[in-house]
Amino acid sequence: MYKSIRSELVTIKDTFSLKDVPKDSLYIGAAGILPYAATSCSTIYLAWDINYAEDNGFGYLLSPETAHQILDIITPIQIGYGAIIISFLGAVHWGLEYAGFGGKHSYRRLKYGVIAPIIAWPTLLMPVETALISQFIAFNYMYFVDARATVTGWFPPWYSIYRFVLTFFVGASIVVSLISRGQIVSPEQHQLRTLKEQATAEREAQFMNLESEENARREAREMAGKESDSDEDSEEEEEEEENDEGNNED
Repeated sequence: MYKSIRSELVTIKDTFSLKDVPKDSLYIGAAGILPYAATSCSTIYLAWDINYAEDNGFGYLLSPETAHQILDIITPIQIGYGAIIISFLGAVHWGLEYAGFGGKHSYRRLKYGVIAPIIAWPTLLMPVETALISQFIAFNYMYFVDARATVTGWFPPWYSIYRFVLTFFVGASIVVSLISRGQIVSPEQHQLRTLKEQATAEREAQFMNLESEENARREAREMAGKESDSDEDSEEEEEEEENDEGNNED
């Protein structure tokens, strides 16, 4: 069993190995992921800090206003950077076509250098979530194009694995940003949640008041019953004393 698992791990390692990727391309590609990682990690923290402030009335490290301002700066940077990278992925086709790598294919190859920016740049005008989802689809589409181009010999054999790894990290960063933004509680949602909490607290307070009033009435009835019993006992004692006095006179 362990041998089969080990062999499968070796197969996966060999399948996604980057050992054939030129070092300069590998290092520059990895550096290109850093802006995505930075913006995604920042979005995670800012979303958490905003929700923390909504729950506690103050931010952990930043005020809610400052956190929102930073988030409003980081998000366009991430979207703009994504548009640049998508356009660059299309431009690679032009460079290899002019270099004659894999033969001359004219419009069949050059069209991807046009399709990529046509898809990428309109995302700058979209709402944030729509833009991020559109770029996620665009990155995966360009990976599919490049993987097919690698099979047909338009790219070096190592390029499809190289693109897969980079696309995986970029896609994960986009998904993380989307999830983090989705967790942010808007002022309207926070106000609604606060109203619900207040209503629940008021109902609990009313229930406690009713319960305390009922207990007070019960205690009052018990005290009244005890006083009535003591009055009856005292009347009986007085009657007995009167009877005893009458008997003594006789």
